[in-house]
Amino acid sequence: MYYPSVRLGNSLENLIFLVEKVELALSQQNIFSNASFMATLLLTRFQVNGISDIEGRDDKTINRNEAIMQDIVFKLLPNITFTFPEGSLTEKEKCSLHYMLSTSVNSTNYNVDMGYSYRDQYNPYNSLLFPRLNGAIFSGSYGTLSGGPLLSGISASATYKNPSVRDLLYPEEAAKVDVGLDQLIDPLMAVTLSGEIAQSVILYSYPQYKHSVIGPDGNWNGTVCPATYTLTANDSSAATNPELLGAIDGMIIGNYLRNNYQSSSGANPLLLSQVLRTYYGRGFQGNNLMSGCDRRSQISQLLTPMSATAAAFGVLYQAKGGFNSLQQFPDYQSINSAVQLAVQNFTSAYSDYFPCNATLSAQDCQTENDIIVVMDTSASNVGYMDGYQEQKNFIGRLISRINVFPNNSHVGIMTFGGAVREPVPFSRDNSGAYIKCTLQWYNLLGGSNTDIPGTIRTLQDRFRNIKNLQRTGYQAEAPGRAVIFIYQQSNVANIDDVRNAFRDFRYEHPDVTTLAVGSNKDALSNFVKDPNNDVFMQTGEQLSYAIDKVLQRLCKVPSLVEYKECTSGSNEQNYVADQFIYPDASKWIAFNQWSYNKSTDLKIYFQTYYGYVRMCFSRYIHDVDPTTMSNCLETSQSNAVQTYSAGELCKSYGSDCPWLYVNIRGKSKGEQSIDRCAEMACDSPNQIKLSITHTGGRCGACSFFPNKYFILLLLIFHGYVKYI
Repeated sequence: MYYPSVRLGNSLENLIFLVEKVELALSQQNIFSNASFMATLLLTRFQVNGISDIEGRDDKTINRNEAIMQDIVFKLLPNITFTFPEGSLTEKEKCSLHYMLSTSVNSTNYNVDMGYSYRDQYNPYNSLLFPRLNGAIFSGSYGTLSGGPLLSGISASATYKNPSVRDLLYPEEAAKVDVGLDQLIDPLMAVTLSGEIAQSVILYSYPQYKHSVIGPDGNWNGTVCPATYTLTANDSSAATNPELLGAIDGMIIGNYLRNNYQSSSGANPLLLSQVLRTYYGRGFQGNNLMSGCDRRSQISQLLTPMSATAAAFGVLYQAKGGFNSLQQFPDYQSINSAVQLAVQNFTSAYSDYFPCNATLSAQDCQTENDIIVVMDTSASNVGYMDGYQEQKNFIGRLISRINVFPNNSHVGIMTFGGAVREPVPFSRDNSGAYIKCTLQWYNLLGGSNTDIPGTIRTLQDRFRNIKNLQRTGYQAEAPGRAVIFIYQQSNVANIDDVRNAFRDFRYEHPDVTTLAVGSNKDALSNFVKDPNNDVFMQTGEQLSYAIDKVLQRLCKVPSLVEYKECTSGSNEQNYVADQFIYPDASKWIAFNQWSYNKSTDLKIYFQTYYGYVRMCFSRYIHDVDPTTMSNCLETSQSNAVQTYSAGELCKSYGSDCPWLYVNIRGKSKGEQSIDRCAEMACDSPNQIKLSITHTGGRCGACSFFPNKYFILLLLIFHGYVKYI
């Protein structure tokens, strides 16, 4: 479990992906698993806190104080008897969930390369001074958090009874308590922030409170493939930052679900994957937007009940046997005083503690893309190691800004240094996460030659396989497709071979957009079709300065509406392309000419649910600007279906027939009472669903109307026959 090669990366995206796989498996058994149920199921199956292993031995030990804590938490969570669907996940995926949900501090040294990019002031290889925190999850701009307390809060949202301390103790344990047995414990607070603070006080604060409950933070080995989180200090006197942050988010989300979605019957319509995407995204919409970027205002409303439960939990925890090796608190009053002082110190510090650099405007783009980033890892790369590290930084920051989830954008990484390799495969099927990252990512440095033509041919095969996979499925819509070449050299070797390879690639995959990032525009122009718009220059040695422009261009690479059948007939409307978009967000889609090449009377129907959209159309501009276009349609409460009609779209064009491009903009829901999107395909209950169907679609290898080149060929052939 502790070796990154046997599990997926510890990212929020991977956690949500694994949750989705289990949700899908249960839905196939006609079992709807709401957020609380799924959180409880995963914790029951995978969480074992306090594990530590001993170097040179195979056996593991369990920290006694952490075992007591977990026993109390499980008593406070809803009780379910459902058996986990073991066949829904691979062994590697199960190991990943076990690691993400089981919190422990591990000081064992490993004689393996953990891939650290560490700061100068500490050495992450010395695990005694800088131990690893197991159970940490990287959530990008929302910080690093522990998965256990996060899911515990979501699970506890379905609890409605507050037991007393007495209710949770055996008689012999209760006999140790002088005062406080009748204090009530709110399960939601106890399994999240109240419990974390109280445990820290009980274990490390006697005889007088003198420690901060905010413990050390740490550093990841990398953000592209986060595998190991190393603490900046071996300070066991307080809860670590990720534990507190996971507890805070679990408390906030659980409280929101309890007040807005739960009922005494447990009828929560939201899936766990939807809850996580919404909170760590655009937020739950309502009178007050609630998201991971709004922790400060949300937690301020919960400080009073959190503080009351923390004191009661401290009594419970010590009575269960949790205490430091020096001395116990003598009575309830001393526990309460220490806990209240800890809460005061925490509340005075937490306002500067929450990391959140995300902005909701950054997620205005809702276009889904399959993106492959091609790195130059050859020895001739500028600066070699420095250039390679800069490429890794660029990719990591790029991915953190893209809406990367199993149902949205996917990112894969290839190298064209030395042999053609694809150590980090990407796929949109259910066989793996959006990035199956292992430590191979950190060992990609190649040879002295750069086989660019071979890389292009590999890309050609890769996209062919992706298309075949999608076309054998049931979906009528495919994501946009793009390749980003990172090339920091001043010239391109074997230029004729490169151009020939690109010609073949573009002929087979005209729908794939190629972009290039680097330092020499002339060299980069060999990788793209439109150098004026698709080449992005780094500033000095910094590739990252080009990220904003690359993201803006990627947003306008349209998703493709591709139907399995093109012939007209009564079954055409059975092929539905469903789009999901947030209010006040945009996405771009395109209809390939092969969908209507022979159509004489094409009709495309757009129907919205859970809200309304505005759509603008163009035949020539791929990045349709809805603010300047007049050819637009809008759905509304009185007209939820709009029809785009066109006759003979390819007349006189032939094989040069332009595509149909559409910009879709979600309209603000305002104060309207509109049903929440509760379908499994929804990323969030805030989203608007747009279903696209058609009639009159006819496609073929050529059109009835020949183009000018075909006419010229006929004239030449006619003259040749006449001459003979």
